[in-house]
Amino acid sequence: MSVSQKIVVCGGGNAAHVFTALAASNPNNEVHLLSLFRTEAKDFETALKQTDDGKLTIQVTQTGKEVKAEPKSIGNDAKVLADSDIVIISLPAFAHNQYLNAIKDNIKARPNKKTLVAVFPGASGLECEWQSM
Repeated sequence: MSVSQKIVVCGGGNAAHVFTALAASNPNNEVHLLSLFRTEAKDFETALKQTDDGKLTIQVTQTGKEVKAEPKSIGNDAKVLADSDIVIISLPAFAHNQYLNAIKDNIKARPNKKTLVAVFPGASGLECEWQSM
């Protein structure tokens, strides 16, 4: 039996593109890309629509394999975080606080279910920032 997971990738840079494509390439994952930075989500969505197939394409250098996938949604509404199983914050440290606040406001306790929040790249001080909220 396959387990479905809701994954939200936060950010709009290169690493967020890779995380989004790799996570979305698994059909059991419902993947959303969230960017709270100005027009980044709209720009990302526009660029994706201009590709031949509307999908992200990742070339895995070591194997020569090509991964193609598309997220379920791309946007700037932090409400997409609700009921997430996994949240990946893929941003520079200066932008973490905005997303941590969005997580605090939109992810609520669920019976028998937790949300994993992963931060890439990890930066010292993140745990202090998290605890200060």
